[in-house]
Amino acid sequence: VAHSYGTFYASRLLQLAPQRVHALALVDPVTFNMFTGQLIHNFVYAPMTGSAPTTWFIARELHHAASVCRRFFWSTLNLWPDQLPAATVVVLAGNDELVPVSETLTMLEHEAPGIKLLFHPTHRHAQFIK
Repeated sequence: VAHSYGTFYASRLLQLAPQRVHALALVDPVTFNMFTGQLIHNFVYAPMTGSAPTTWFIARELHHAASVCRRFFWSTLNLWPDQLPAATVVVLAGNDELVPVSETLTMLEHEAPGIKLLFHPTHRHAQFIK
């Protein structure tokens, strides 16, 4: 089970030791479609909206900021549909201000039809926590 930044760890584990991951749950995943640049732009540069104070503090925390701004290699962290185990659940929020939700939803529906998708059209990133 991984949420947001934690989906980077899940992605890397899947790439390095796929035989160890038999099932996976990704909530508000930030590891899909990272090649578009939307995640980094929205996390680092865009004005904060929605859960602004929380997101702002997380984005500006020293270690997060350093990893995202200076040591971020999307090609090693991006998760592709063919890497997902069959027993995968992906939870997406329709108003997620960080990730390209519609592109991610379309990609997963077409390229990973066996996984379970849960879509909450009115939720924001991490809103399920509240």
